[in-house]
Amino acid sequence: METSLMADSALVTLLLLERTGARSTAEVAAELALSRNSARRILDTLHGRGFVVRDAAQRFRLGPTLISIAAELPSELAIAADPHVTDLAERLGETVVLAMLEGEHSVIVTQSLGVTSPLRVEHEIGFRQPLSRGASSLAILAHLPGDDDRVARSGVAATELAAIRARGYALSVGHIRTGMIGIAAPLYRETARVAGSLAVIAPETRAQDLTRHAELLRSTADLIRNAYRSLRETSRIAEESPR
Repeated sequence: METSLMADSALVTLLLLERTGARSTAEVAAELALSRNSARRILDTLHGRGFVVRDAAQRFRLGPTLISIAAELPSELAIAADPHVTDLAERLGETVVLAMLEGEHSVIVTQSLGVTSPLRVEHEIGFRQPLSRGASSLAILAHLPGDDDRVARSGVAATELAAIRARGYALSVGHIRTGMIGIAAPLYRETARVAGSLAVIAPETRAQDLTRHAELLRSTADLIRNAYRSLRETSRIAEESPR
C-alpha cells in the first residue's frame, strides 16, 4: 500500500472508530474494504503512536494521543467566529471576545485586540468567570431557559435578566476588572438554545462609544451563527461523502 493511500486509510480508520466505537482488525478490514494485513498494519501503526488502544478482546478504540490533540483544538464555533471577531475588533478599535457556556461558567475561546491605545483589555484564552459576573456571562445567563437551575443558583435578579433580554445585550462595569466596561450579546449555534456570547470590552472612559455599537454587536453575533451553520453543513457533507 503506497504511503498516501495508507495515510488516507489510517484517517478513515480513526473516523470509523469515532463513529462506531471499538472494532476488531477483521471488522475494520471488512468495513473499509481492506485486506486483513493492511488493516493490521494500519492499526499497529496507530497503536504504536497512541492514536488507538487495544483492549483484552483485541478490539481497537480511540486512544489518548488523539484525545489530547482534540482537547487543544478550537471548537467549530470559535473557528466560524474568528474572522468576524477580528473584523469587529478592527472596526471598533476595542477588544472583542467570544465566550462559550460551560457548566456554571462562561469560558473565553477566542479574542481579538483591535485597539492601538496602550490602555486596553486583554484576557487569556480559557479565562473562566461565573455566570453571575461580567457582561459575557450575563448575556448567556439571561437567555437560558427560565427553568434552568443555573438561573436560580446565580442569584441574579429576574428583573435584571429581563432587562438584558429586552434590550438585547448585557452591560457590566467593573465586574471583572476595575475601570473596565463590557457589553455582550447572546450567541447561538444551530438551535434556539444559547451557546455563548460575543462581547466588546474597553476602559470605562470609552463607555459611551461602546454602547453606541450594540446593534453592530448583535448583527455580528448573527453573522457568526450563520457562519457556524455553513461550517457544520460542510462538515456533514464531507462526513457523508463516499470514502
